Amino acid sequence: MPLDYQPQKHPKTYRDFFTSNSIKYILLTSIPITLILNVAGSSWYFALTLSTSNDVTAIYNCSAFTAYAFAIPLLGEKFSFLKLSSVIIAVFGVFIVTYNPAVTSDDDQSGNDKSYRFVGNVIISVGAVLYGLYEVLYKKYLCCPSSLISSRRQASMSNFAMSVIGIFNFGLFWAPLVFAHFTGLHKFNLDYSGTIWLLVGLSVLSNLLFSCSFLALTSLTSPVLSSVSSLVTILFVGITDWLLFGIQLSWAQIFGDMVVVLGFGLLIYGSWNEISEDEEDDLVIDSDAESVVSAQVSEGRR
Repeated sequence: MPLDYQPQKHPKTYRDFFTSNSIKYILLTSIPITLILNVAGSSWYFALTLSTSNDVTAIYNCSAFTAYAFAIPLLGEKFSFLKLSSVIIAVFGVFIVTYNPAVTSDDDQSGNDKSYRFVGNVIISVGAVLYGLYEVLYKKYLCCPSSLISSRRQASMSNFAMSVIGIFNFGLFWAPLVFAHFTGLHKFNLDYSGTIWLLVGLSVLSNLLFSCSFLALTSLTSPVLSSVSSLVTILFVGITDWLLFGIQLSWAQIFGDMVVVLGFGLLIYGSWNEISEDEEDDLVIDSDAESVVSAQVSEGRR
């Protein structure tokens, strides 16, 4: 939210709540952010039909770069060589995991027509840029300033913003699909087994938990930290495949996972240093102000 935002009185009725300036602001701001998010997410599926899964995964995870690039002009974030290096290291680790020999050979033998690979890579590149922009716009316009409210309320606000984005997402994209299905404009095959519906339900639940945690982390910290932290999930994906499906982890994949964790650790270290420096600056300002007040009081007593 804007830095000049001022908290308002609690509404007494639902009418006052939905007609308040704060709710109007959130609703109007959520529409373009929802559109950007859906275009970025849809680019993954479009690109996957044209390019290789390796290219799509690697390029899409470069959204950490774009998030940092947009955070500097839009959020006024200070440029830090350490933070930039940590983002580069983390994304490099993703490339190592994605392009390790075992995965690459499986992808080459998939039998899909990859003649439009360049077009798919361009599409997913646009998606990566838009997803980084979405993260920064969410932080700028849908997160409350930390100087006004507590961390608990910031996290609660992130859940509310996520709900608003979900409502717009359903109204703009899912409702037309339901309408098309029941009117016969386009029939969707919903005759699946109970196992498939169970997997779909678990996928939705997992994505819900991830979105809640991701947006809360973005609200409390920065879109750069949350974007890089999501890359760490590639480590847990490998562990899950190994434990549940018996897919062996190659040394290249393990090394790539460790590189991602290293980049994440460096980013946490850099972010902590910035927080410590800001606190020291605040202490210096406070002590200077106290010194001026003390001097004025001493002169008054004289």
